[in-house]
Amino acid sequence: MATNLFDRLAKGRPPVEKATNPWHKAAPQIELLLDWLVNRWGKDTVTLKEIRVYGPGVIRDGKIATSLAQELADRGWLIPVPVHRRNRREWRIAGKLPTAPTTVAKCSRIMELPG
Repeated sequence: MATNLFDRLAKGRPPVEKATNPWHKAAPQIELLLDWLVNRWGKDTVTLKEIRVYGPGVIRDGKIATSLAQELADRGWLIPVPVHRRNRREWRIAGKLPTAPTTVAKCSRIMELPG
């Protein structure tokens, strides 16, 4: 039986390990989405469409993205935002809420000079 050129060239080489992304094995999909939302997404709110278009590749399926976003909402990481369209889903990211909101009264007290 004749072997092809590639079999003969690969005879003395060590086996090739497949390059895999460690995130796909180590972290479940919900942790991938949460990491992306908190550390990589630049806005305070996110829509289902944005998750599907810009989110991690393994969660871009509509059913998966919807279920993961709902799970994060149930756990308190996402807060539903009222929308005008019934088929639009939008959430505020709880990890990105401002810790000390600036108000007009606070700004006016800062600008007052003593004396």
